[in-house]
Amino acid sequence: MTAPRLLAAALALLLPAAAWAQTSTLEIDRDLRITAEESLEWHRTEQTYVARGNAVARHKDQRLSADKLVAFYREAGDDGEGDSEADGGLLGAGNTEIYRVEATGGVRVTTPSATVMGARGIYDLNEPVVVMLGDDLRLETENGATVTAEDRLEFWPGRDLAVARGNAVATSGDRELRARVIQAVFTGEGEARELTRLEAFDNVRIRLADGNARAETGVYETGADVAELFGSVRLERGGTRLQGGYARVDMASGRSELRAAAPEGDAETGVRGLIEKPTVEPASEGAGNSG
Repeated sequence: MTAPRLLAAALALLLPAAAWAQTSTLEIDRDLRITAEESLEWHRTEQTYVARGNAVARHKDQRLSADKLVAFYREAGDDGEGDSEADGGLLGAGNTEIYRVEATGGVRVTTPSATVMGARGIYDLNEPVVVMLGDDLRLETENGATVTAEDRLEFWPGRDLAVARGNAVATSGDRELRARVIQAVFTGEGEARELTRLEAFDNVRIRLADGNARAETGVYETGADVAELFGSVRLERGGTRLQGGYARVDMASGRSELRAAAPEGDAETGVRGLIEKPTVEPASEGAGNSG
């Protein structure tokens, strides 16, 4: 039995909700570490660890911080899906694994390529995906781009993308893209990973230097500074209004190309499928509140 589990077992004999001293640290395994300045509790019945006061969970190159963290654990293999490590779950002390972390209050997820912020956050380690909920949902990238949303903001570390849902807005310098859903795609490895592509779905709007453009879907390539628009495209500049099925807009020069339909036979053209919304919901309100 490992040291963290021995300590937890000993404390379980003394208190129903064991609490470590201030500025406490819990080493789950070599990749997962949880710290808290106020208290770090173990709730055996609920199978949770609760960290309060500037709580931080570190997993590899990802950092999740909030006023309060609740980490849910289970016996390894309880999900019936085979090897937990391969499925994205985190092996914990002994034969347990952390499979979910819920965060409340000033939530921030920091990675080498981006920082994601929100009022509440759920980190499902089986997907893995971080879902931000509440007000002030925001993603900031290392190369200066910002993505906001009103409904939810998802960060998929294993898929190198983020999804903003509900009146999503992406800005980079004086560039602005709006849509019901915006998918941000990252490429590269480690600290070299950066935002390279924005994919927009439903009621897409792009602000131009001297007008605006609308479409059903769209793609913005950050490196080339070029936007492609698909379906019911409308370009408005001054008193001029043009309509078509496809448009290519050079954001740097302002030059636009409008066509009746998108070019055929170009594998790079078009919007790839929107990733399905994960069925991640907060646990019951009582989780981690005892003691």
